[in-house]
Amino acid sequence: MRGGSVDPRPLTARAHRQQDASVPTTLVAFATPPISLLDLGISLGFGVGQLAIGWLFIARGRRGQGQRPFASYALVLFGVWLIASGLAEVSVSALALCARLWRVPSPGVQDAVRQSADAGLLAISAALVILLALYPMWRRVMRHRVD
Repeated sequence: MRGGSVDPRPLTARAHRQQDASVPTTLVAFATPPISLLDLGISLGFGVGQLAIGWLFIARGRRGQGQRPFASYALVLFGVWLIASGLAEVSVSALALCARLWRVPSPGVQDAVRQSADAGLLAISAALVILLALYPMWRRVMRHRVD
């Protein structure tokens, strides 16, 4: 930059501070691209679809008609994961839609919710993998309880 100093903050930190005169408007537009209403609608629909399919998988797995016990168990766990993923998708997409339509909440709040949703989905995924790995031990314990 000629005649000025370089801002040491990363681009995303600079982009959220639009009142900062040292940041050219082209960088702000590049850092936070506008999301179309169609994309947000598709994202919300995808999240709602994950919720519905997750509930169907859980219901089918709990009935367990004509399925092996492990298949029913895995189907329920996958249904739980779909519900968690759908909730994360719907919450992040709904906040983005609110921000697009009414300019509320701020980009910082949106980033915090997105990071929380990602962290929560990662934790639930890890817990479900552990539960899947513990299935043989659970079957053994349940078999001894029945006897």
